[in-house]
Amino acid sequence: MNTRRLILLLLIAATVVVYAPVIHYPFVNYDDPSNVYENPHVTKGLSAAGIKWAFTSGTEGMWLPLTWLSLMADAQVYGVSAGGFHLTNLLWHIVNTLLLFGLFRRLTGAAWRSAWVAAMFALHPLHVETVAWVTERRDVLSTAFWLLTMWAYANYAQLPSRTRYALIWLPYLLGLMAKPMLVTLPVVMILMDLWPLRRTLNLRLIAEKLPFLLPAIVISVIAVHFQKGIGTAYSFEALPLTTRLEHMLIAYVRYIGHTVWPTGLVVFYPYPRVLPVTQVVGAGLLLLVVTWFVIRWAGSRPYLAMGWGWYLVTLSPVIGLVQVGAQAMTDHYSYVPLIGLFVVVAWGAPEILTKRPWLPVLGVGTILVCIGLTRQQLRYWRDSRSLFEHALAVTRDNWMAHNGLGIALSQQGQLDEARRHFLEAIRLNPGQAALHKNLANVLVKQDELTAAIDEYHIALQLKPHDPDVIRALATAHYNLAGQLAKQGQSAAAIRHLQAALRLQPDDPQANYNLANLLLAEGHATEAIPHYEAARRVRPHHAETHTNLGNAFLAVGRKTEAIAQYREALRLDPQQVAARHNLAVALAGRH
Repeated sequence: MNTRRLILLLLIAATVVVYAPVIHYPFVNYDDPSNVYENPHVTKGLSAAGIKWAFTSGTEGMWLPLTWLSLMADAQVYGVSAGGFHLTNLLWHIVNTLLLFGLFRRLTGAAWRSAWVAAMFALHPLHVETVAWVTERRDVLSTAFWLLTMWAYANYAQLPSRTRYALIWLPYLLGLMAKPMLVTLPVVMILMDLWPLRRTLNLRLIAEKLPFLLPAIVISVIAVHFQKGIGTAYSFEALPLTTRLEHMLIAYVRYIGHTVWPTGLVVFYPYPRVLPVTQVVGAGLLLLVVTWFVIRWAGSRPYLAMGWGWYLVTLSPVIGLVQVGAQAMTDHYSYVPLIGLFVVVAWGAPEILTKRPWLPVLGVGTILVCIGLTRQQLRYWRDSRSLFEHALAVTRDNWMAHNGLGIALSQQGQLDEARRHFLEAIRLNPGQAALHKNLANVLVKQDELTAAIDEYHIALQLKPHDPDVIRALATAHYNLAGQLAKQGQSAAAIRHLQAALRLQPDDPQANYNLANLLLAEGHATEAIPHYEAARRVRPHHAETHTNLGNAFLAVGRKTEAIAQYREALRLDPQQVAARHNLAVALAGRH
């Protein structure tokens, strides 16, 4: 067996062994509901309507048609079974690992250094989030097209032709449709020119990359538009530029820190309220010093410029200058950028460590350490409760972790504990509508409907057109009305049913119940429109026709009452009240 095949088999085997448990994991309650198992477009599988939605939707604030189609294909094959979705993520991760190894081996001829880069990519704990989180299908999918684009560009660079140049565009555009992360790829092509392609930089080389910027710019504009549309992109009034720049410096260094010392990794890192000046200055100085050394040695060690530039450039869209979401940073953002740091180490370590026999030991040792840490990190993703309990154990003031754990506990029936976590999440971040909605949902389960209604109203003030909140609030008003009616508090029950109908005017049961209460209170004229509204939605409900007939009869509209009684009996001949009242109406008419 030759070296290349041996390395490929080792990479596949190691990745499968490390990540095999993930195919038995369920979905998590963080973004997976809206993206996958509660998304009707996805769960229905591939269809003409679904494909149209994929290409026109800005769900989650991004244009991701290829990712949606991939998730729909999984639903088509596996149904809504988490194991199948996890398996697909893992397979794409393996494909990316093999593409990465093959690309650098081909361009550099250094099989074992390329193998180390690919192994670190496959097995580093920072990449657990991308593989184990079904929502991050966008990362594994877009990275495959990223690497295929690099392959196509390498083919073109080594033997330029119009055909080979045109072939770069297919994987590039497909990657952009999986995730906008590829917007920085034209710059990475220039870095590839420096090393390992070793092309002499000139205006012609730069000009050949310029056309690739156009779709990147268009995709970026679309992404920002969708993010603003759903309110996840922060304005500069809410988050000033100086704060963003300070955070950017610290985030660049923190990602490096997590690469070197990958412990305390969590699904959500809260945005810091205060950034210590010493940390900001220290991070800035460190980045400047490293960049200065890289520039100084770029001529003799071009892999440093390529690797360091790769890291800085590919992380730039998600480093916080355009702040999307409430997180300070997130592990899956490092999926592509870490390749640059791995390249720096793989080609730089042999120059630092002159005693070459130590290199294989250190290389294998780092991989083994990563395997152990990755298996540990993977355990936290076994379910939502473990994921967020770990986050709370290693971070402070993590409102998102409290929320996620609250949802998990609520689903397990531990309502008091769930309520406590939702209250703490609201204390930390009172401006999040979802937190008030989740607390209200628990209060409903605890039969505290008045308190739940108050929380739903707060949620609607923060997010006025949230359909989930509107439906839940209407239901809470409806249920509270039922309780009040049983207690004989008809006036209060009427008020809550009217509130429910202001939110959902066509609800047939709310209209029917309100009409019954109004009729019982002697307000037959007011009851009639609500009976008619209920009848329009449920024309085959015999009781609605009977009671509408009673309301007509009460206001002297005997002919219309008789028609309703007869319709009720046609629908249900066993309607005793309709038969009796019909006889009364007919006798009275004569």
